[in-house]
Amino acid sequence: TGLLVPPDQAAALAEAIAQLLSDKALRVRMGEAGRQRAVERFDWRAITAELCDSYHRLLKSEEVRR
Repeated sequence: TGLLVPPDQAAALAEAIAQLLSDKALRVRMGEAGRQRAVERFDWRAITAELCDSYHRLLKSEEVRR
């Protein structure tokens, strides 16, 4: 979904950008993989369910302390 570049390494960043500019197939593959990852990880139903579970755990822990 992306290229890793060490911090404070301008030459490595320039190389990564040049690689993406010159390789359309890589850009397309990474774009598709990124979109798929976002769809899988950030589906509103999954996020809502996880949030509700978190609230339930917090409420139970509050009840225990009372």
